[in-house]
Amino acid sequence: MVRDGEHGVKSLIPIICLVVVAVLSGCHQRIAGSCPADRHGSDKALPKKVKASADLAQRTGAELEKAEELYGQNQLKEAKSIWQFILARDPSNKPARAGLERLADEAYVGDPNCVFDNLTRDLYHQGMRAFRKKNLSGAEAGFSEAAKLNPDQPQLKKYLELTHRALAVRQQEQKIKNLMSLAGAAEHKGQWFKAHAHWREISRRNPDLEAVKKGLSRTAGKLKNWASREQRRAERALEAGRFRSSLSFFKKILCVFPSHKSAIKGRRRARAAIKQEEKQAHSDSRSRCGFKAGAALYCQGDLTGAVREWESTLAVDPGNAECRVWLTRVRHELAEEKLLSRRRTQTYYADGLAAYQRGKVNDALAAWKKVLELDPGHEKARANIQRVQQEMQ
Repeated sequence: MVRDGEHGVKSLIPIICLVVVAVLSGCHQRIAGSCPADRHGSDKALPKKVKASADLAQRTGAELEKAEELYGQNQLKEAKSIWQFILARDPSNKPARAGLERLADEAYVGDPNCVFDNLTRDLYHQGMRAFRKKNLSGAEAGFSEAAKLNPDQPQLKKYLELTHRALAVRQQEQKIKNLMSLAGAAEHKGQWFKAHAHWREISRRNPDLEAVKKGLSRTAGKLKNWASREQRRAERALEAGRFRSSLSFFKKILCVFPSHKSAIKGRRRARAAIKQEEKQAHSDSRSRCGFKAGAALYCQGDLTGAVREWESTLAVDPGNAECRVWLTRVRHELAEEKLLSRRRTQTYYADGLAAYQRGKVNDALAAWKKVLELDPGHEKARANIQRVQQEMQ
């Protein structure tokens, strides 16, 4: 009997385990059902709200695009109504508010003092219609004609300046586009120097373009061998004394590679050599002029003046051999002339003494006066003249 009871208990164990599992599962469902998420139904409601918000944002974006399109087509009332509708639904919408402010800013303010105000207003609106359509040439024409009638109207002045700036930007963009086309064509033909020049010009106009940086780097890489050849040519020209030719080679290298150290040093050396050459040329020119001036004085018989001029010339240009030769020659002539003058002075003085002793006073005075002409510092002749003149009185 006991064995039969034990067997019955053992057979009930699996059933008891299933009951316990079922009870625990029911408790878990009750606990989960009591959570706030289940009470508010957020697992289903939240995706619906997010989807509605996304749809509204998408619809608002489409409406803003439509308003901008209408604005560009000069359908201002339709664009204004769309912006107002968006603001009524969403007062914090910045693009719609900016659109309405733009329309208010474009309004023409009448000028009662302007005789042609109606015509000016029509021309202004004509210019604004072209301005909204991005027809800058037409806008400039309308605004310019209106400015001739009323140049002080503030809105007119404002949008005329805006048009001029926009035209300048467009012209700059077109110029850059043309230069990029030329640079690409030059690269295709292998004309790397020309292509680099075009890229450099584009960089001067707009250095922030990525395509320009790549173009400059690409062409500079192709021109490295050319720069080495130009460097060698420049060095040879510098050694041969062709300084200006060498300088032009160095400058061409620096136009492509502004930080090329060897070219910078070579340019400095070439400029120093040119400066020295110019200084020497100026000195030679001055030396030649000095020699010619001395030669002119020599031809006029002014040997002392010629000597003075040649001495100053040699002080500036000691290497002037021609000037030195003539200076030596004229100095000898002056020495000989001075010796001859001294001898004549002595002869005239002696003749005067002899004439005085023979009683020929007039002949003596004439001889001593010739002495003073040759040597104004001859004191004996001067004293004799004074004594004879006193005796004659």
